[in-house]
Amino acid sequence: MDCIISNIKSNQIPVFQIVKSNNNETHKVIFEEKEELHNVYSISKNFIATAIGILIDEGKLCIDQSIYSIFRNKYTWIDTKWDNVKIKDVLTQTTGIENGFLDIDCDNVNDYPYDDYLIMVFQKELKFKPGTHFAYSDSNYYLLSRIIKESLLIIRTKTE
Repeated sequence: MDCIISNIKSNQIPVFQIVKSNNNETHKVIFEEKEELHNVYSISKNFIATAIGILIDEGKLCIDQSIYSIFRNKYTWIDTKWDNVKIKDVLTQTTGIENGFLDIDCDNVNDYPYDDYLIMVFQKELKFKPGTHFAYSDSNYYLLSRIIKESLLIIRTKTE
């Protein structure tokens, strides 16, 4: 562990803390104590996919559910082409949206025409038939996060 700590310090690797646990002993080393926000980049994608999986396991979503069916009441103008895009397509990056669309890490979000990025997603042309062509796009994870939000709002409304 000393070698790891030395490497982190000498190379100024942005690590906040490490914890070693062995035989009921825990050793924690804290490098930085900050209360500011940090960009977690793609690690959030794991949590988004997990949340979708939980909602599917609980019967709140269906893997074959269309995006249109989820958002048609909120975005009444949404094109029916989104009825052909299923949650499984969004999870597998086969929505039909081209590579690199809505790359918030690289784009200047101030140049986006809307604060609600979902409007941009729904206005985007689908270059491929949904479910047929892999094309990586951060917009798919954004779409999944909004599916989670919408599903939780529906669940909350039903329980009130």
